[in-house]
Amino acid sequence: MSQYKFRGLMVIGLLALCLGWVYFGSSNSGDFQVKPKSILSLVEIPDELKFKGDAESENPLKRIKEELEMLKDPTTGLIPFNIRGKELLFSEQIEELNDNFFNIRSAVNGVSHSNARDFASYGPFNIGGRTRALGIDLSNESNLLAGGVSGGMWRSTNAGESWSRTTSPGLVQSITTLVQDERNGKTQNWYFGTGEFFGNSASASGAFYLGDGLYRSTDNGQSWNVIPGTTIGNNVNLGRYGLVNRLAIDISNTNQTEIYVASLGQVIRTVDDFATTEDVLGVGEVDGANQNFTDVAVSPTGVVVASISNNSRTSAGSPEGIFISNDGVSWSKLTPPSSFPTVFSRVVLSFDKTDENFVYALGTTFLFKYDRSADTWTDFTDGLDVSDDSGEGFNAQGGYNVVVESHPTDPNTVFVGGTNLTRSSNGFTSKETNKNIGGYLEDGDSESFPTYLNHHPDLHVVTFPKSTPNSIFTGSDGGVHFSSDNLANTGNAPVTWTSLNNGYITSQFFAIDYPRNERGNPAIIGGMQDNGTWVTFSDDPIDDWVRAFGGDGSFAGITYNSLYVSSQEGQMFRYESDGSTFQQAGVISPSNDRDEFLFNNPFIYDRVNQDKLFVGAKGKIYFTDDIRENPGDGEWQQLAPVAISGIFVTALASSVQPEGVLYFGARSGVIHKVADTRNFNDVTNVSGTNFPSGTISSIAVDPRDADRVFVTFSNYGVVSIWLSENGGGSWASIAGNLEENTDGSGTGPSVRSIEILPNGAGELVFVGTSTGLYMASSLAGNQTVWAKQAEDIIGSAVVNMIKVRPIDGEVVVATHGNGVFVASYDVGFHTEINYSITSESSAVLRADISFTSGAGFSYRWSKDNVEIPSSNNSELTVSESGTYKAEVFDQLGPAAFTNEVILTFDVVAAIDSPFEVTSTVKPNPSAGVFTINLGADFAKGFTYKVVDSNGNQISVGEQSAFGSNIPFTIDLTNKPDGLYILNVSNDLRAETLKLLKQSR
Repeated sequence: MSQYKFRGLMVIGLLALCLGWVYFGSSNSGDFQVKPKSILSLVEIPDELKFKGDAESENPLKRIKEELEMLKDPTTGLIPFNIRGKELLFSEQIEELNDNFFNIRSAVNGVSHSNARDFASYGPFNIGGRTRALGIDLSNESNLLAGGVSGGMWRSTNAGESWSRTTSPGLVQSITTLVQDERNGKTQNWYFGTGEFFGNSASASGAFYLGDGLYRSTDNGQSWNVIPGTTIGNNVNLGRYGLVNRLAIDISNTNQTEIYVASLGQVIRTVDDFATTEDVLGVGEVDGANQNFTDVAVSPTGVVVASISNNSRTSAGSPEGIFISNDGVSWSKLTPPSSFPTVFSRVVLSFDKTDENFVYALGTTFLFKYDRSADTWTDFTDGLDVSDDSGEGFNAQGGYNVVVESHPTDPNTVFVGGTNLTRSSNGFTSKETNKNIGGYLEDGDSESFPTYLNHHPDLHVVTFPKSTPNSIFTGSDGGVHFSSDNLANTGNAPVTWTSLNNGYITSQFFAIDYPRNERGNPAIIGGMQDNGTWVTFSDDPIDDWVRAFGGDGSFAGITYNSLYVSSQEGQMFRYESDGSTFQQAGVISPSNDRDEFLFNNPFIYDRVNQDKLFVGAKGKIYFTDDIRENPGDGEWQQLAPVAISGIFVTALASSVQPEGVLYFGARSGVIHKVADTRNFNDVTNVSGTNFPSGTISSIAVDPRDADRVFVTFSNYGVVSIWLSENGGGSWASIAGNLEENTDGSGTGPSVRSIEILPNGAGELVFVGTSTGLYMASSLAGNQTVWAKQAEDIIGSAVVNMIKVRPIDGEVVVATHGNGVFVASYDVGFHTEINYSITSESSAVLRADISFTSGAGFSYRWSKDNVEIPSSNNSELTVSESGTYKAEVFDQLGPAAFTNEVILTFDVVAAIDSPFEVTSTVKPNPSAGVFTINLGADFAKGFTYKVVDSNGNQISVGEQSAFGSNIPFTIDLTNKPDGLYILNVSNDLRAETLKLLKQSR
């Protein structure tokens, strides 16, 4: 137990705000209360409050660098070679071992039968993830096939109105290229390649969440089988088909099935449908030596062109450049003009669809067109309009998004994809006719980077139906989209798009949250790579989610009255509930210095006092005692232990029983404990002497005992899961069978997240890993046995975050490739309370509530172990110091006591502030006009904001200078009597002052 003194509040008299589903009616003791569900909605952030960083989110290099730190073996500084293939094989062995020993369900005396159900997909139904493979069935254009880079292969039979997954969760999910055999009588045959070389944030440079071979469908994409001989078959070698950039079929060869594979550093050819193969160009991957992009294209008459880049490590004797062949066997190197760069990272190739004599070569900073008959090149780079700005021109982001296609019938119309889809009506001869027709709006507001309606930036694939060449389909970081008129040319946004992400569930989640204390509440909020932060309030998994924030979605949260959203590098925003709608409350980023934050920057709210927030940063954490004030840059408090100076904080967790214990860990394997977040005086380095020097990926605190704390490391080559039973005094490994070797070496998975679901006197412990979700119900140190969960549903998807709801046994899993999955486990009855401060002399306590019919709760509150008369509602307003808890009765049978909360009210007349205040206010109280005397730090100017006791903004402004001859006054003459809060700040100082208006 810990005490909380209400001295120094920035907001006094703030009434408790609650979500629209909270019930305030009365009930007789013993009556079971079920809360009516309200229809909740969200008002999205207006453009003027959006961050310019929305477009900057598209820089994949920042993200990949961060994930390299998260995954690399600390001993070597490298990610183990071919670790994806190795860890998947290791995972299969774990599954086989556990088949004989484990039952995923558990049962204890006093179980609350919470309608246990297996994992099921929960969407988002309307959001697609990064898509590099897309095809239109030549024989029936209503049939579409699409593949997510970490989400598997999908098929639609109704032109994208709905989708079904056609690869099992156990197959390789990294789909990168797709081709149909368009020859007569062969159109039922499709092929896809696997393994993304650059950009998969389920990976990092050097890790390559690889594919494993080539796959064939002989039933028009309804089912797939691996092509024999294309898989690695071991956990040592990369293999020839672990990273496939492109597949192409020679449709002019009517006697043989001639297919080309642009693999890592080489081009492979088969003429017998992969019964045999031949390396026809380049030198393949040898022990990580050759890491260069390749591409290949085949004309309708069988002319083959290929490219091999030269910016990375190259095997001895490997060619580089652009090549051409008339038979696929003998190749000639083309000599581009002198303006062609000497070093190039990626070159994609495309034949002109109206005249195969011409070939387009698009790189990250250039566009050339080759005339085969004249053997000449034309440089169209000036017309390409290369730009460093993601919101305009052509930006390839280092090779992340590069695609070029000509119009099927108009040779002058050419489409180029980078962050935007750009159309030229003069073949990029000049840039005057260039038009952004997808991605970001051309000439849009540079501060908000608006995107095309129903389209998405970062283009990877463009294709056209044969029957309607003016139609167009695109695959991007936002999934699959369609337009019926790719030549439209009226207005700023001429092309109208339709999203086809109707059940194409390939979104890539980084983080997730949902209401912990509300049985049956379906609300979920989460941040996705390059798709922002979205929220659902529906219990129907096929309902659309609602966009809450842009950029690369990151950590998010749901509390009793707020939604919290964030994007890359510490950009944070808060929504507040008015009972039925979440309205914008304000920007709450602790600092505007992006260098202080990780790309995916962690933050948490206190589980018990949910108005407290903690944000990780470089060398410190930011914290606020009352987020309802919407503190911004310079208005948060800081804690900066010497042991993490210059090191990023990567994980945080707070306690429930007792409240007020905070743990936070850093990239260096250092973890600190704050014994009491009331004052932050007792801060201890509790790092284990046996800890690896890696990235702490998650921390979880047992909600029944703040001294039981779990820590995970995400790096390969280290012991990944640790437990302390004494508040960090000592640590022991519980990684068990998730490690190949007890010292952490070998091929065990990367562990991303951990959560504890109480189960009577025991618990279910879940870990999210790079090979799926695992659970253990009995911890036995290095002998702990982890069992894979939902193998046929979640499979080996990367699980980035887990959240549990102890009151109903629900578990929510966020994957990086297939969205969100939800299940319920039968567990013992565990209930919790939280609270918020409403004034210096009062607080509102809240117990768990239920939305589930026939599974309601009744309540009995006590203070200092003495029952409080008539205290039989889910909420209790208190004004006396003491120790509070509730006994909660479940309509299903069990009853349990909650955690305890110790409240010590300290009513003071003085005006305190969490910051040292040197300014004065006269008169105070005042009938309306307050004169503020500020210190010298404010002489150069400042901004100010006034809010009332309910947190509503009254006025905001700035003053360019301050001195004795320039008085600073606040006029509240026309405002009601009461307490107001004035926040004044500049880059030197921030102060908070209370203004008490009393009319005479």
